[in-house]
Amino acid sequence: MPSKHAHYYETAPDWKALLADPSEPISIEDEEQPFTGQIDVKAQRAALEAAETVWSAEHPLGKHGYNAWNQEILVRDGATINLRIYQPSGDRDAVLNKSLPILFLTHAGGFIQGSHVAEEIFLLRTLLANFPRLLVISVNYRLAPENKFPIPPHDSWDALIWVVQQAPQRLNGDVQRLFLGGSSAGGGLAAVLASMARDRGVAIKGCLLNVPVLCDPQWFPKDKYEFGSYDECERGLLTGEEMSQIWDLYLPDRALGADWKASPLLSEMKNLPPFYIFVAGADPVRDEGIAFSEALNNAGVTCKIHIYQGVPHTFSEFPQLETTKRFDGDLVRSMEELLRID
Repeated sequence: MPSKHAHYYETAPDWKALLADPSEPISIEDEEQPFTGQIDVKAQRAALEAAETVWSAEHPLGKHGYNAWNQEILVRDGATINLRIYQPSGDRDAVLNKSLPILFLTHAGGFIQGSHVAEEIFLLRTLLANFPRLLVISVNYRLAPENKFPIPPHDSWDALIWVVQQAPQRLNGDVQRLFLGGSSAGGGLAAVLASMARDRGVAIKGCLLNVPVLCDPQWFPKDKYEFGSYDECERGLLTGEEMSQIWDLYLPDRALGADWKASPLLSEMKNLPPFYIFVAGADPVRDEGIAFSEALNNAGVTCKIHIYQGVPHTFSEFPQLETTKRFDGDLVRSMEELLRID
């Protein structure tokens, strides 16, 4: 029996047109190829790093009025990780005359790849262009499979605490206006951080989750929520099989998928800050995003969800899509609403 969410999988007209356009880098044949092999982490990282290098060269941050630099910090096990700090450019005294709201980002990449640039592509290309006074801090948490769960959420939490302690004095960040965000695996980590912050007394004003990874499918509560998107996504830019392999790479033991720090859909939702969630319709993680929004609403938490029919997990990498333009507008309005929270 088809999932009640199956209509979201039906291909969007703009995505169909893009696949049929011979000038585009992806084709219908690419989209229709099933995934039958094993994830090659080394090859995927190399390809993504090359793509991110090209993207960065073509999209300098200065055109949005921002500078960026890296900051190394120590985490709980003595390792060093890297933060990237994005701050409005111009006269430093003028920039720092008034404290800046802080957006703390955990990047996309399925826990196994990616860097700060991933969120420049997914979120910051839009946010920096529309919000000239943000302090954005992104964390390069250590990656699986070399650094499996719980290292990524631990690194992310330690970086968030560094921000809370250091940003007011060193960067004139306003920790009373602290927001979390991220895409894909980074969206899942942002959800985990929101619960950790609530439990540990760190005030978070709101969260932006873009195509978030929120639950190990082996532990998805099918008795509570609809779950068909892994099976629907047999082909495309991200398949259910690929996501299942990613969970194998991330978790040292799949029994740990029941831990809410791995699967935040399983966490206690009460007293969390407002969430804005963006979900792609032809995406294996679609149904966990919808389920997360339902769980938040059931717990009395403010949540707004945007579902984009018939586009894949990484649709917003294609700015020419009408769906991406709609996503960009929704993202801007969501950030505006968060910034208005008292």
